[in-house]
Amino acid sequence: MRNIALTTIILFVSLNLFSQNKIKNQQKIWYGVDFSNAYLIGDYGFRHPEILNKEFKKLNFKIVNEVNKYQLDRTFYQRNIIFDFSQIFNNFDKIDFAKNIKPETVDSKFTFDDLQKIIKNYNFTDKNKIGIIYIVEELNKITETSTVDIVYFDTTTKKIISAKRYKGRASGIGIASHWANSIARINFKIRANNRMQVTQNKIKTIDL
Repeated sequence: MRNIALTTIILFVSLNLFSQNKIKNQQKIWYGVDFSNAYLIGDYGFRHPEILNKEFKKLNFKIVNEVNKYQLDRTFYQRNIIFDFSQIFNNFDKIDFAKNIKPETVDSKFTFDDLQKIIKNYNFTDKNKIGIIYIVEELNKITETSTVDIVYFDTTTKKIISAKRYKGRASGIGIASHWANSIARINFKIRANNRMQVTQNKIKTIDL
């Protein structure tokens, strides 16, 4: 899945059906933070892989429950945003997270095709909406950062509308809280990026 020969990929895709305003105004569903494909870098930071399923689920609930901290509504221009964790939690239950743990940094970057394959393999039932999912490339205990691809897609066709890679610094005690704090910082960056795009009147691009 990883493309070792590539370091940074920038793809520009024409948004034939979705202008920036339509993305902003259409009903969105947030499908959570998916760790199913993530490398977990720094084995000393993941000494008890048997608890990761529970902790990653806990992290997702923290993000929707702690409204003022994670601000999903402002991040996605969506009041009372709908969320559905059933798909990613089902994936968590099937994953042996111990196999994703690496002692040293590896190339964890996804290509656009990698992301599209991941989206196609989900079994979403919602139609005619915009889905948003955070696909985690890595949690790096060595650098104390998470790398996450923020993916918008059409829930009917499962085709990606836009995707962008973000990094966030982790901090805090406990696995769920530690990595959730990196998501809070990523959400802040998304809001800042959205404001910049509105100011510059740019259409979203695939930027990985």
